[in-house]
Amino acid sequence: MSVGIYDPVPWSFAHADPEEARLVLPVIAELWKHLDQGAQELGRKPEPEHYDISPLQAHWITRIRIAAPSLGLWEVWLLAHGYIVALARQKPTRELDAQLVEASRGESA
Repeated sequence: MSVGIYDPVPWSFAHADPEEARLVLPVIAELWKHLDQGAQELGRKPEPEHYDISPLQAHWITRIRIAAPSLGLWEVWLLAHGYIVALARQKPTRELDAQLVEASRGESA
């Protein structure tokens, strides 16, 4: 995908494939929960744009949730972000891949 992590046009259910939306929406809900908790701890209200995700983030969330369906939603978010950053910096993804392997082991047991 050629869009960036900070794409000015956020991901939207209106333009998503239904299967992608089914996989992405729970991760967004988990992200919002973490944002709300963090803002509350700091005594602030989060900015609305902090609640958006990019199409690239949605792409990686979808890939990870398909590959490792039992992985926790927050872990999916962190892995998706990790893959995007690693690939943007042209760094190896070996450690991220290993986390997916470990998650898959738990699913096949």
